[in-house]
Amino acid sequence: MVTAAAADLKRIFEGLEIVELDVGKEINHYGNYLVFDRFVPSSAMLDAGTFSFTLYVAINSINRGHTHGYGVMDQIIAALSKSVEKGVSGRCRDIKLHSFSQRLFIYAVGVDIYRTWDNRDE
Repeated sequence: MVTAAAADLKRIFEGLEIVELDVGKEINHYGNYLVFDRFVPSSAMLDAGTFSFTLYVAINSINRGHTHGYGVMDQIIAALSKSVEKGVSGRCRDIKLHSFSQRLFIYAVGVDIYRTWDNRDE
């Protein structure tokens, strides 16, 4: 189910390459890394729940190619606001600066995906 929820999240951000982060590796170069944070069931039946992820977006200095760094954040916010159009139910918890060094800024985008698992998922 975590894999299916991650696929939902990747569908929201199609066009933004997302790599699932290997445990123990540092985010030390350009990339967008997805980390599963937690699962909260919505009922005692465990037939639905909230899957929480953090998407780490690395921006190399103020510019990424010819796009201003904040333009990348604008694209992420726009994609999140249109998630229902992609058939994904969720919400953005927050977007915050996670860390930075010299010319690399890493933002943490907290996203919750609401899912049920019935026959359509398997």
